[in-house]
Amino acid sequence: MRNSGVNSNMTISFFILLFTVGLIINLGACQNECTESHCGDYGPPIRFPFRLKDKQPSHCGYPGFDLSCDRSNNTVLELPVSITLFVTSINYKSQVIQVFDPDHCVPRHLPKLNLSSSAFIFQEPYQCDYTLFNCSPAKRDLYYDSIPCLSGTSHHIFSIPSDSFVDSLPLTSCTKLYNLPFSVPYDIFEPNYFLRLEWSKPTCNRCERRGKGCRLKNNNRTNSETECFNVKRNGTVKKLVVTGSFYMHSP
Repeated sequence: MRNSGVNSNMTISFFILLFTVGLIINLGACQNECTESHCGDYGPPIRFPFRLKDKQPSHCGYPGFDLSCDRSNNTVLELPVSITLFVTSINYKSQVIQVFDPDHCVPRHLPKLNLSSSAFIFQEPYQCDYTLFNCSPAKRDLYYDSIPCLSGTSHHIFSIPSDSFVDSLPLTSCTKLYNLPFSVPYDIFEPNYFLRLEWSKPTCNRCERRGKGCRLKNNNRTNSETECFNVKRNGTVKKLVVTGSFYMHSP
């Protein structure tokens, strides 16, 4: 009877140990699949709230923060209106991502760009409403610079602040194209402009400033709650160490 009781306890202990080890292995696998990644050797570090959508499960990132790698290992951000931008840097403490148009013409996308449907806003504090005009032939007396990537040899496209005295400008040979539907940074029309976008939610900068990682609480992408957790300096999660003993009894 005594041996039977010992064997029963031993069996229970064995299954408890198996369950614990299995739980830890699953936890480790879940954490490893969300470790920091890059596109190529020189891409910016990608970690929560961002994720690589084709390589990492959805719980590795926050909704609206999906990135991808193209064939040339450029880090790609695609906004909801199908505007594809390349990422040059991500500042996780300031919560600012810097992007540029691979065709080097951000103004071309402005009529359909709608950041209100994305997780980002313009980071630049100085913004203005603009009206665009097509002037043919090129105007030299508008006191405004034309937009190089939208202009050609026979016409120039000008961006004029909407609060200017448009009626007093020499626009007789110009055609109004459209008003931009939102305020934009005043230097967005410059050649090779780098767009700086910031996000306010999730507020993972509080974790980053403490040297911690940030993730979805309970890996739940539905309620979008986040939490801080400890990470090693190289970005990997600290290992959980489990010790235990297993008692074998011989009759």
